Amino acid sequence: MSTLISILFLIFLYILVISLSKYGNKFYWFFETAHFLGGFFVAIFFSNFFDSSLFIIFGVLMVGLLWEIWEFMVNKNADLRQFLMRRFNYYVDKVTWPDTILDLFLDFLGAIVYLYII
Repeated sequence: MSTLISILFLIFLYILVISLSKYGNKFYWFFETAHFLGGFFVAIFFSNFFDSSLFIIFGVLMVGLLWEIWEFMVNKNADLRQFLMRRFNYYVDKVTWPDTILDLFLDFLGAIVYLYII
């Protein structure tokens, strides 16, 4: 049951991020909160398959890293960026190292908070 709830929440969060992406820095606090919550709910998802906290944290960091690679690819590929903007109204801000590190840290922190709670 928690697997389904975590997947549904992550889908809802992703749709919300896409919807608010066109506002950029105005909702920057939300995007950072989304990384924390994403880490939290991805940890819930992985906890259904792994008992080891290390595997759960590793899984969360891998998902977060894949997300950051996705943002980097969208940022570097003008055709893909234009397609996402036209088709889905999805915008990706310029990728910077400090933002990437903060995002991965918040993913990690979300997983740590989940592991502390359980």
